[in-house]
Amino acid sequence: MVGICFGHQLMNVAFGGKVARIADKKFIFGAEEVKINIPEDMVEMRICKLLEDCKTLRMLQSHGDEVAELAPGARLLGSSGSCQNELVLIRDNILTSQFHPDLTPLYMTKVIWPIIAEANLAKREDRDTIQNGMKDLDTENFLRIVKEFIKG
Repeated sequence: MVGICFGHQLMNVAFGGKVARIADKKFIFGAEEVKINIPEDMVEMRICKLLEDCKTLRMLQSHGDEVAELAPGARLLGSSGSCQNELVLIRDNILTSQFHPDLTPLYMTKVIWPIIAEANLAKREDRDTIQNGMKDLDTENFLRIVKEFIKG
């Protein structure tokens, strides 16, 4: 099973974790590097073998909440500058990510940006900087990893 963004948060809560607003109430929007960190006791697990060539993943972000406390037994696999619990494994068969492998830069700028700008969650003058930063993404690589994870 895979959970993305709200699904990441929902699954962590369902298994006993906690979700909260981002500490400074900032809305995260754009691309960000997610540092992959495989715990030593997990290196033989399938998902970790799939991630072993990834030091970082450059992924799209769009969220104002985050998993503040992992579900008991959940394992942290990746963090970013804005979100500690970015990529998580729950049990052995549930992979969750705060980032968005399901979105494209075009969708982010044409559909989501107007909504967050209208809601004053981001500064309109930051649009070009954010849009220009949505390059060299690792979306395809991560989706390949997810596909292999789901196959089991």
